Amino acid sequence: MKRIHVSLFYTFIFLLFFGNAAFCTQINITPVLEISEEYNDNIFQDPSDTEDDFLTTISPGFILEIPWQTAGFTVNYSPSYVFYHQNDDLNDWRHSLNASAYKEFTSKTRFEVTEDYLLTEEPDSRDRLANPEDPLESPAITPDRLRRGREKRWTNTSAAKLEHRFGIDNLLYTAFRHEIRKGIDTSEDDTYLSSPSAGVTYRITQHVGIESEFYYINENQPEGDDLDGWYGRMRGLWRLTRYLSLYAQYTHTIADYHPHEDETRISANEDFSLYEPTVGFTYNIDQDTRIDIGAGYYFQEFKSGDGDDGGFVVEAKADKVWRYQRGLVGLTFSSGNEVSTGTETELGLHQYYDLRGRAEYNFSKNLSGNLFAGYQWDKYPDEKPEARTDKTILTGTGLTYQLYRWMALQLNYEYTDLNTDVDEDAYTENRVIFLIRLTPSSPYRL
Repeated sequence: MKRIHVSLFYTFIFLLFFGNAAFCTQINITPVLEISEEYNDNIFQDPSDTEDDFLTTISPGFILEIPWQTAGFTVNYSPSYVFYHQNDDLNDWRHSLNASAYKEFTSKTRFEVTEDYLLTEEPDSRDRLANPEDPLESPAITPDRLRRGREKRWTNTSAAKLEHRFGIDNLLYTAFRHEIRKGIDTSEDDTYLSSPSAGVTYRITQHVGIESEFYYINENQPEGDDLDGWYGRMRGLWRLTRYLSLYAQYTHTIADYHPHEDETRISANEDFSLYEPTVGFTYNIDQDTRIDIGAGYYFQEFKSGDGDDGGFVVEAKADKVWRYQRGLVGLTFSSGNEVSTGTETELGLHQYYDLRGRAEYNFSKNLSGNLFAGYQWDKYPDEKPEARTDKTILTGTGLTYQLYRWMALQLNYEYTDLNTDVDEDAYTENRVIFLIRLTPSSPYRL
C-alpha cells in the first residue's frame, strides 16, 4: 500500500487516539486462529478445462477494539498461508485487513473512516452483493467478477463519511471513497478509482419530504479507458403512515470515456447519458423489514446521437426477515441500472436483477445450520455486436458445531454456475470447506 493512499485513515486514527487518550477505558484484543481444508473442482474457473485441487489454509489473526466515550477504533487483521496440494507453485501468503474508526463530535454529528485491504490470488469474491453485516450494502472491496485465474493482486479501499442529523428525519452527509486495484505480476487490470459524494434528506412538512444525492467517479486504468461519471438523484416523498411512503424520483447519469495515455487510440466505449424517471414506495419498520421499490422507464442517449435506447426499469433494494424461536428466514431483492467500473468498465451500462434467500436454524445449543440460494441476472446492452447477458446461480449450505467455548467446527458447501454469452467467462464451481476456528469466548482486556 502506498502511503498516500491510506494517509487520511491513519491521520485520523492518530488524532483520534491522542484526542481521546484521557478517556480510554480499556483495550480489547481477541486472538483468532482458523485452519481450513477446501476442495475446489475448478480452481481456475475455466469453462471447459477444469482442474481440481485441495487447499489447506492457516490463518492466525486478531481483532483489536479501543472504545472511548464518543469515539472508537476497530481493526480485524488476518494473515494466512495457503498450501495447494497439486499446484504448489501457487503456495503463498494472503492478507486481509478491515479497520474502522468513528468520532461523534456531537450527538447529531458523526465522522467515520474505514480501511479495507486484501492481498490474494483467488479469482474473485464470488458475490457482488455479499456483505455479511447488511445484505443490502455492497461489500467494501468491489468484487472483480470478470477476473479468472490465480494471479496475485491487492486491493485497497479507503472511505470517509461526515454525517449530520437535524430534526427528526433530516440528514446531511458528505463522503469520499478511494479504491486501488493492482496486480503483483501484471498491470493489465490495474484500477484507480476516486469518488466524492454528498446527499441530503429533508422533511418539509409532516407528510412531504425530499431526498437527493450526488456522486462523481473518476476511474483510471493504464490498460483501458478512463471514466468520468456523474450521478444525481432527486426524490419527492409523500408519507402515508409512519412506515409507508410513496415517491416520485428522477435519476440522471453521465458516463464519459476516454483513452488513458495514447490519444490516437479510439475509446472502446461510447459516451452516454441516462435518464430514469420512476415512481414507487418505501416500507421500513425496522432492520427486519426494509423495502424500497420503484418502476419506470429509462432513456439512454449516446453522445453520437445514434442508437438512442430505452426500456422498462425496476429500481429496488428490499430485505425482509422472518424470525422464529430457533431460526430465521430472509429474502433480499435488488435491481437497477449502473455504470460499470473495474474490469467491467468496458461493458458500459449495467442492468441487474438479484434475488437471494437465506435460512438459519439452531438444531441444539451447540449445533446450527444455514442455507442460501440466489439468482443474479446481469445485462450489458452497450456491448457490440450484441448485448451481453450473464445468469448466475449461487447456492450453498453449512453446519457449525460449537465443540467448546473456544473451538468451533464448520462444514460448508458452495455451488456457483455462471452462464454467459461470452464462453470464456462461463464456469461452474463446487467448493467444500471444513474449518476449525479457535478463539476465546471473551476478549482479553488491557
